[in-house]
Amino acid sequence: MRYIFGSWKRNRERLLLLIIGVMVISGGLSYLFNLTEDSNGTVVEKLQKSWVSSYDIVVKPTGSVSKSLLEPNYLNGITGGITTEQYATIQNIDGVEIAAPISIIGYSELGVTSNQLFNQELSHGIYRVHVTETGNNGIEHTNLKDYSFYFSEGQEGQEKIPGVLGADQFNRELTIPQLQLLVGIDPEQEAKLVGLDKAIEDVGDSRYLSATKDKSWQTGPVNSFEIPVLINTNSFSQTAYNFRLEKLDVLFDDGAAQDQALKRISSKGGLDYLNSLPEGDEIQSITFSSEELEKNFFYSLTGVLPGQEGEDFHSIGEARNSSMVLYKSSPLDYQEEKSPFPERWSHAFSVERKPVQVEEPYDKNVPKEGYRNLQLIEPLEERKENELPVLPVVTYNVVGFYNPNNITASKDPLNELPLETYRPPQAKMVLDGESEPINPPSDVIGVGNPSGLLTNPPNILTTLDAAEMITGGDSISSIRIIVSGVEGMGEESQKKVERIAEAIEQKTGLEAVVTLGSSPQPVITKVQSGEKTLGWVEQPWINIGNAITILRETSLGYSGVLISLLLVAVVYVFSTSLVSFLSRRKEFSILLSVGWENRHIRRILTMEAGLQWGVVVLLSSIIQSLFYLQTGRFSYVNIVYVAVFAMVVYGLSLVPLAGLVGRITPYEAIRSGEISRLGKRLVKTKGMFGLIINHIVSKWKRNVLTLLVIAMPTALFTFYLFVTYRLKGVLYTSWLGEYVALSINHTHYITLGIAFGLSVLTTAEIMWQNISERKDEIGVLQAIGWGRGSVRMIIIMEGAMIGFLAGIAGVVISIVVIVAIYGVFPSESLFLLVSTMVIPVFIGIIGSLLPSEIGVRTKPINAMKAS
Repeated sequence: MRYIFGSWKRNRERLLLLIIGVMVISGGLSYLFNLTEDSNGTVVEKLQKSWVSSYDIVVKPTGSVSKSLLEPNYLNGITGGITTEQYATIQNIDGVEIAAPISIIGYSELGVTSNQLFNQELSHGIYRVHVTETGNNGIEHTNLKDYSFYFSEGQEGQEKIPGVLGADQFNRELTIPQLQLLVGIDPEQEAKLVGLDKAIEDVGDSRYLSATKDKSWQTGPVNSFEIPVLINTNSFSQTAYNFRLEKLDVLFDDGAAQDQALKRISSKGGLDYLNSLPEGDEIQSITFSSEELEKNFFYSLTGVLPGQEGEDFHSIGEARNSSMVLYKSSPLDYQEEKSPFPERWSHAFSVERKPVQVEEPYDKNVPKEGYRNLQLIEPLEERKENELPVLPVVTYNVVGFYNPNNITASKDPLNELPLETYRPPQAKMVLDGESEPINPPSDVIGVGNPSGLLTNPPNILTTLDAAEMITGGDSISSIRIIVSGVEGMGEESQKKVERIAEAIEQKTGLEAVVTLGSSPQPVITKVQSGEKTLGWVEQPWINIGNAITILRETSLGYSGVLISLLLVAVVYVFSTSLVSFLSRRKEFSILLSVGWENRHIRRILTMEAGLQWGVVVLLSSIIQSLFYLQTGRFSYVNIVYVAVFAMVVYGLSLVPLAGLVGRITPYEAIRSGEISRLGKRLVKTKGMFGLIINHIVSKWKRNVLTLLVIAMPTALFTFYLFVTYRLKGVLYTSWLGEYVALSINHTHYITLGIAFGLSVLTTAEIMWQNISERKDEIGVLQAIGWGRGSVRMIIIMEGAMIGFLAGIAGVVISIVVIVAIYGVFPSESLFLLVSTMVIPVFIGIIGSLLPSEIGVRTKPINAMKAS
């Protein structure tokens, strides 16, 4: 022990580097393990929490959904395609715990008939009622309805005026229609999936759907049905209705004037002529919202209005108890587009507004243009030539009311999946028509337009039996699956869900997409109207299986970072021990010549390593105590981690030294100069560059070791950069990934700092030993006229050259490791990896500064005496 302390005392400068290295290892490891515990715990906890989503698998008709990205609002536009037989097959697959189907039936035209709107006395004349339904979705103003009808007041004759309703045809009762999406569910499975039975409002006789009590009936003709329904108490509609009554400038005071008006209107085209007339004098204008219309409709059907019990409610009319199911909408036609900001949105699409083509007279209640096409519901009876289709008519038996805000599905934005049955889609206008950012972004909403960019959730739910009866079969649009036994995050759960999905596809021929562990990913869509760009809309698409990818990549990333740090520490400790060993090689040979054995020297080296290990553990305990003062938490486990980690590091560094001890002979004590007396010359020594090259080649064994010592941390650092780059490529594609990235980035930066520090110390140790053994050479150069600047420059350039060669070796090693671990050649990040060669050159220069300063302090006379 006395010999060890005496040796350290004689080499104070190297002792200083040794102390710095021990402090870096102990402090860095302690801090890293604490950060890793916190960050990794946070990541695992967040992944665990975000692992279980609203459903594990979504089953869709073939060709209806991508397996990598799931678009928002994906259910709307898929009306049927899955049979009840396929649904039964899925239910019977072993491992399927919940299978909840959704049937998008179509849009039903609800109506409220009112005689209270235009009830004032009117003078003789022809009147126009202009009806509009308008809404603003945040991008554009949309006219959902825009039409007029005409009636006469005070007509004396019986002859009909073309396009004008007579007194026997119009009694001033107005029917106000509104389109509502009708959807079928399996009540039992839906209750298990989202707790819909727990979301029923406690008002009146409101209750949940019952498979035994609530049946659907055919009421007369083949296309008429009575169905049980649940009504949504929270309106999603955002439109306004306006009814404008105006008197046209047409003389209609007496019989003669009325005859003249009849002839003029008939000769000029009837209704077309009336539509061409300018606005008349406004008699009355009435405006109310779609939400008010819904309340009137549901109140008229049930006599109650959830949320307004005990309050007076003024009804504007009576609801029609039956309505026709008219339309089904198509999916959005997404076209791939070049992203204006690919670093923010890796995926971009475009949609275009086009004419909506629906045959008369069903085109009156839909917009003339939209982003989705509308089709009439396929009639159950074969359509006769020159006749309108016989569309299904439904009568609503209101069973209860539900509040979609009370369902139990996840609302965590990190793992939220589309539940269009209960939640409106989310979107924001982020870029204007010139692709310039909008700050702050504006909300884009659905306004109840079935052909709109965003469509609203349904306000009416019925049973799957009713859906089958109305559509005639194959009515199921999607089935959401929960797999039994999926409780924890990991490969086993993922593989179990993937096996169930594969079984579903094999037995039914449908597409089964694993949504377990998915997370929203921001995707941008360009909204166009003809040649004009209205703006760019950001929506949260679903990155399929994002959490399992994050788990795999972060696990590999953490392992890679910790292994990298372990190897860097081993290389540093080995280089330190090697330098100490080489500087005392002659001392050891003297000890051998006076009777010591190799085992005694090995014991000295082991004791030195043990002392350094003890200091590392002591410093780690002190640092852990500081953490305790800050956080109130003392982790003995982290101290054990540091102790084991440091023991491995110092233990591995002793293995090669034990072999080198066996090669020492007592005769080395009487030798002087380099151990290798022969030197090779690769080029003629005509300048500084040639001198550097020849010196590296002449001592190639030592310099190869130096190169490897620098190349190893460089390779590990390059590998670390690849891991970080790859993780960012995975993480920054979803909101869950961005959260995880924020949780782990600081840990990686700490690791990077430790690796840099140890690399600089390693280089300094090796270069110091090289310069120490070349003092005689440096003294000769100074004796023949070399200045201190030239000597300093040649040492620094030698460090830079070794660093450059080490950089090449490090990049090659890292690429080999990347290919071995990931099985891919890093072509995308190759430039980034090659650019890291600057770092070992810089480290070589930094590590050479102190040895160069020691070198220039060598006095020529002392060096020549030593030689």
